[in-house]
Amino acid sequence: MGKRVLVAARDLFFRSKLAAVVTGAGGDVVRDESACDLAVLELGGGDAEARIIALVGRGIPVLAFGSHVKADALRAARALGARAVPNSEIESALRARMTNPQDLLLLRKSPPYRRSALLIAAYCALGAAFVLALAGAGVYWAGGAAGLAVVLAIGAIASRGRQSSTG
Repeated sequence: MGKRVLVAARDLFFRSKLAAVVTGAGGDVVRDESACDLAVLELGGGDAEARIIALVGRGIPVLAFGSHVKADALRAARALGARAVPNSEIESALRARMTNPQDLLLLRKSPPYRRSALLIAAYCALGAAFVLALAGAGVYWAGGAAGLAVVLAIGAIASRGRQSSTG
């Protein structure tokens, strides 16, 4: 079964050109966001950022494209978890995604606001070792203060991305 690709572009001719790349690589163009394996979105529409957030949040890789003179829109899409390219590169980027099965897996990544449980556990272990070293040296008040600082830092690490992506 081929990849199911959502192609969202305002220009009908450009959309059909991208659809030809998808079907030429054995994929299927779909209209339903919930039924796609890859989303190709044109930037510049009012809901582009919200769509990227929703798709990336569900684990669907997003290939965004837009005008090269609007670098801020391309950077914003990258910050939201999409791979963003200028209009001149979208066909080759889509072709690469369609023909290289590993490439699609590499594009599929966690939303930027999720923190790895392993990273948080590593911070906890490092903080605990620091607190134990201070307590072992007889500096109990510093150990308690360091422990509190570590707990607060871990809370900030775990919640920092969520606050910035929803605000």
